Amino acid sequence: MNPMTAASPDDAVTGLQNPRPLRLADGAVAGDDGAIATTRCRDGSGADHFTLALKVTRGKFDADRRVAIERFMRAYMPATVRTLGCLKG
Repeated sequence: MNPMTAASPDDAVTGLQNPRPLRLADGAVAGDDGAIATTRCRDGSGADHFTLALKVTRGKFDADRRVAIERFMRAYMPATVRTLGCLKG
């Protein structure tokens, strides 16, 4: 999965406003209204990736909001992946 493709503003479900790459996991993008990150994760269920998408629908769009979204993803994504017991590969 390519997070930048999923973040296209043309996508009604995962589209983000002003998406830009974010150095996180195997691939990530943050926008003014959310973020998407993905990483390899084999957890025994048959899936081989874990993807986290965040969409913010309320509040003011400004630089502080984007910083808060990026901060959240940098904390939440790795913490969540650790709880999944992912095996790389």
